[in-house]
Amino acid sequence: MVEHPEAPRPRRSGVARSTAVLVVAVACGLVAAVRGGTVETEAVRELPAPVVQEPEVVVPASEAVERVVAVAGPAVEEAEVVVPVAEAVEPVVEATAQPDRWLSHGEGTLGLTVNARSSYDRYTSGGHWDWLGATFDRMVVFEPYWDTRLDSYRDVLVYQNAYGISVNTTKDRRAIEHPEWILRDANGDAVYIPFACGGGCPRYAADIGDPGFRADFLDYVAGLVDRGYPGLMLDDVNFEWRFGTVDGGPSTPIDPRTGAPLELEDWRRYFTEFLELIRAEFPDLEIMHNIIWFSDSPGLADPLIDRAIRSADVIALERGYGDGGLEGGGGRWGIRSFMAMIDRIHENGAAVVLVDKAADSAAVLEYNLGGALLTSNGHDAITSDVVSHVSPSSLWGGFDTDLGAAVGERRFEDGVHRRAFSRGAVFLTEPGAARTTIELGQIMRTLDGRLVQSITLGPREAAVLFSV
Repeated sequence: MVEHPEAPRPRRSGVARSTAVLVVAVACGLVAAVRGGTVETEAVRELPAPVVQEPEVVVPASEAVERVVAVAGPAVEEAEVVVPVAEAVEPVVEATAQPDRWLSHGEGTLGLTVNARSSYDRYTSGGHWDWLGATFDRMVVFEPYWDTRLDSYRDVLVYQNAYGISVNTTKDRRAIEHPEWILRDANGDAVYIPFACGGGCPRYAADIGDPGFRADFLDYVAGLVDRGYPGLMLDDVNFEWRFGTVDGGPSTPIDPRTGAPLELEDWRRYFTEFLELIRAEFPDLEIMHNIIWFSDSPGLADPLIDRAIRSADVIALERGYGDGGLEGGGGRWGIRSFMAMIDRIHENGAAVVLVDKAADSAAVLEYNLGGALLTSNGHDAITSDVVSHVSPSSLWGGFDTDLGAAVGERRFEDGVHRRAFSRGAVFLTEPGAARTTIELGQIMRTLDGRLVQSITLGPREAAVLFSV
């Protein structure tokens, strides 16, 4: 998760983009629309439980004809059609990612991105625009801070949390205006996203199946597009169980649609429909999802995850190959399962950004780089959240690596993952692997410029080598 402290969520007037103030939303296979209107009250930490009613959905006939395939023929006049929520039709067609509009290069080259959080403001306050433009393929940015910087750097994805509603109502008014959008447990207590909860979790967990929440989110994204943002970074696309009490303890939300405890598979379905709706509403918007990679590891069997991936152009994998929790082998947290997940993302048409979070040495950076090159499909990127690694004065040289085209696929041989390229090769050992020496059969150059004919790797080490 990432956040910029100067990133309030300004509210637009109304909820919808049309004159009639409505947006068609798909919830649990339902066609729904939500009218605008807000009521402001005093900010409170624990919000009153909303009254649950059987909703009616008011849809202008022309909207119904355009959006719902079950309705045929043109609308003769602008009438209103009342559609009970219980009468469902299937949601929008599944989206397909378009990685070619993201980045395209050889398998031996990786794009470079940067998370322009507040600690990076010293470089985005002016004076470094030429360097930033020449160095980074994309930047993840925060609004409204970046509103005045779009003319200086436009290849950006603006940050939004996918299902978080801030408890800080000076930044986000939704908790006051729409308490019914916050998930609650069986006691009626608000449910939170259990992250950074030392002084109380900073975000409520939203009901992403709620048509009103979806409509408001779409309207907000439309506002970002209107302001000139070409890309969207959705954080916390969590297909794992990520719900907590105010202090981060375990919590089970009640599903507002069933009145029973929320099931993980239903949560994944609501999330998938929500992501597909965003993709369908904004087909030209570049979209990144920050996901939990092991949500379906090691079986890789849930089709909802495939559908969710297809609604993005690129998937961010925090910690990348430098994740200290990775294990050897193919278990749930095994590095081979991690590689298989990247392959699955590629098969579903999306690219990958491997995000180093805390590399404290060149060796850790090289391990993430080596892993990224092993699984690269020619569209992937890499980055580090350690500012010193991505700053003008100390940019890590390994980010410029270009090994050319891949010569075959990666392979695992004698306890080492390997991949050959037209201008070099990559070798990588797994966590817990035995120390091993590899004879190269030729002279090659290491990242730090040494000429070698053999290399010795311990556990969790990689060598990125250039032909000479």
